[in-house]
Amino acid sequence: MPLNRILGTEANVRILRLLSATTSAMGQAELARQTGLNPSGVGRALAGLEELGVVEFAGGGAGKAPMLRRRGRLAEILQSLFASERARFDEVTRRLATICSQMPDPPLSAWIEGPVATGTDSVDDPVVFGLMVPVKSVEKALDALTPVVDALSEDLDMAIEVRAVTRADLEALGKQAIPSLQQVVSVFGPPPTLLLGRWTPVPPKKRHADLDADALARAEGVAELLKKDRTLVDRAQEYLERRMAGASPAERRDLAEWVRLLQVTSPVRIRRALVADTERGARLRQSMPFLEVLTPRERIQVAARRRARKK
Repeated sequence: MPLNRILGTEANVRILRLLSATTSAMGQAELARQTGLNPSGVGRALAGLEELGVVEFAGGGAGKAPMLRRRGRLAEILQSLFASERARFDEVTRRLATICSQMPDPPLSAWIEGPVATGTDSVDDPVVFGLMVPVKSVEKALDALTPVVDALSEDLDMAIEVRAVTRADLEALGKQAIPSLQQVVSVFGPPPTLLLGRWTPVPPKKRHADLDADALARAEGVAELLKKDRTLVDRAQEYLERRMAGASPAERRDLAEWVRLLQVTSPVRIRRALVADTERGARLRQSMPFLEVLTPRERIQVAARRRARKK
């Protein structure tokens, strides 16, 4: 009964979930960071999974990188299992986005927050569905959403809680709201942190050339990250799938270019496209999907690159 041992610990499940979503090998340090596991625990779990024949390593020595062993029937079953798990979550976000688009007064932004968004949920944790609506629409939105969301909860056999807030609610929280809102899964409209940023004091208006320089600096930071972590492409593709569901027609056109680029282009060429001194490069930098999926540490690295470029 190999599944007893393969799926017998949360560490094994987290590692296999991540490895099943990427086709390239991943450094153990990066694997520990993305799974939220202790590096030593990752090493022990990988040793056991290698012994069971579901994980193999690329390279050798201290730098050897694990990847899912894709030969054999058991690997196919594991990939199918995690694909079904992702598909279930994608269905939730897709149907919530549809609900938002059909509301008489669509929300300014909608997202999933809490343990489900951060991947730390237990069986009994609900899907917390957050929306930002105008002040006059809070009660109206809740009245309209409650029966529809209740029906969706019953259909999907999961608890969904609705939390409607206004701009003023988040503005009152200020910087306290930012950490939790940075870890949400966007469902409809722009991510709430982008709207929250609009309430901070407005700096002097930048020239177009300054905005282009800022975008290029961020793109250079992302290009550096892509050299070390190719899973950033996978994360961006997953974000685009969710974002396209609630995007406006104009935004959908911009995102569609990125969808095509990530599907058919190698990471090396993607890095070149990000920093290209061309009209297309400038256009791509205005809608980079990578910025929305960076971890806090990666955001710091990109920001440091931007500051260094300004000096």
